[in-house]
Amino acid sequence: MSQSIYCDESGFTGTNLSDREQPFFVYASVAISETAAAEIVAKVVRDFKLQSRELKGRVLVRSERGKRALSSLFEQCLGRSQIVLVNKLYALACKLFEYVFEPPLADKSSIFYDLSFHKFVSTLLFAEAGIPTAPARKLLNRFEVLMRAPSAGGLATLFDHPVAKRRTRSVAKEVLAFAHGQRTAIIDELKTIESLGKLGRWTLDVTDAALYSLLCHWGTKFDELEVFCDESKPLSTYLTAEPSLFAAMVGRKDKQYIELGGKRKPVTFCLARSVSLVNSASSYGIQIADAIASGLSYALKTRGDAAAKEWLAAVDKHSALNGDSIVPEQDLIDHTKPGFELKVLLFSELVARSRKGINVLEGIETFMRFPFAPRLSRPR
Repeated sequence: MSQSIYCDESGFTGTNLSDREQPFFVYASVAISETAAAEIVAKVVRDFKLQSRELKGRVLVRSERGKRALSSLFEQCLGRSQIVLVNKLYALACKLFEYVFEPPLADKSSIFYDLSFHKFVSTLLFAEAGIPTAPARKLLNRFEVLMRAPSAGGLATLFDHPVAKRRTRSVAKEVLAFAHGQRTAIIDELKTIESLGKLGRWTLDVTDAALYSLLCHWGTKFDELEVFCDESKPLSTYLTAEPSLFAAMVGRKDKQYIELGGKRKPVTFCLARSVSLVNSASSYGIQIADAIASGLSYALKTRGDAAAKEWLAAVDKHSALNGDSIVPEQDLIDHTKPGFELKVLLFSELVARSRKGINVLEGIETFMRFPFAPRLSRPR
């Protein structure tokens, strides 16, 4: 028997991940039948004397009565919910790592992922970008603009800016120096994205990744899923693309996992049929997902509010936050934590090799075992 899953978001700004008015993207899912959802919505509307029969989370957070209604929904539904939270500026830093560092490191990528090096560099960039006038903010903004219409020629403008010949204190300037040295691999990657057409234009969007993570989670709980999502332009593009990752999951019965960063993660799920895009007005399940997403989005932006504190505590209590949420991990850049110094030295080594024109991967395993050994690197 199929389990119905309803999904909706809050804080969507498409490919504008640096939007300061909407710093968070929240994608919520609820495992519930439409009949049960209709009963819950009707009861909340009746109990809290709401004027509209359609629940809209962005409206409910505006009044005390609406907040009480949301508290009731959270209590009733968080136990059957999973939520992906995205800090959008951090996600932008992660995207920059994906398209600047991953191409030249691809042949030995597992080494870096096992070390959480991708998160380390992204968190450093994010931390520097917290200063509005810092080079990281400018780099991320420029990268974002270029990736909204991805092209090899567009990204090449990143290389028009002069690069410091010596090591600097700015993470962004060091990243740019790495990019200059690896421009061939980076531009080749952008040519691939450019060839995707409409799909490539949503490269910075995080909706599909959030939905995929949620369905992988639910796939470990239920044998078959029937999925309904609120109407969305990026999702419509991804669902109709050929080939489509989601289409490949229709009728798929096997359970596949991968080892990533020392953790076993599911990568498949079984869909009863293609994901359906529906209007929230016609689906009570979507309305509940919308209310949860909007409530959490509000709570993240107004943490001093009593209701916000209650909702954040409830999300934690029910373990509703998905492990694939895209949020900075400050421990990774804490100099007192194990592995910090190795990651700093590795980052410096990759940048130094790029400045000198040396192969960034040759002997990198040896370097990681003996990072303090004297090295006589010479350009090829």
